[in-house]
Amino acid sequence: MEPAVNTIFTGKPVEAPENRFPSGISESQREIIEFAIRATQVLGMPKSVGEIFGYIFGSSVPVSFENVVADLGISNGSASHGLRYLRRLGAIKATYVARDRRDFYVAENSLRTLVNGFLTENMLVHLARSHERMLDLGAKLSASAEPQEQNLAKKVDLLIGWHRQGIQALQQALSALI
Repeated sequence: MEPAVNTIFTGKPVEAPENRFPSGISESQREIIEFAIRATQVLGMPKSVGEIFGYIFGSSVPVSFENVVADLGISNGSASHGLRYLRRLGAIKATYVARDRRDFYVAENSLRTLVNGFLTENMLVHLARSHERMLDLGAKLSASAEPQEQNLAKKVDLLIGWHRQGIQALQQALSALI
């Protein structure tokens, strides 16, 4: 069997590593990590976030920062950023391990909590910020005497209505996950 080749960036063939993860990670854990990577990339999140979540989700014991760096072979910066982001989403939570002062993490097992965290962190926060900006723009355009500005004010009003409908749809989706 020929090794996979990557020529996207350099134009020169580069062999893809057959085993990206250290040998301490089982084949089943690798599959969970790969699934998490694909899922997070579909949602527009960095690959490292998927790796970290998949690793913690597939672990039978709480995982430390040092475990993440060593077992996934990622940088301290990527691990730190990914863990903080996953905590903000509510996808992982810190847990206590007796006689160890380090932070340890376990994965959230509730789909509702995961979806709620993602929507809140990525969608609702953005929608709330953009709503204020649209209201300000609409008020400014409506106050103008220019016909072109008045036409744009009508378009902004339409966007505000769509925005409101989008927020309501997201809230309904969240309540359906009970």
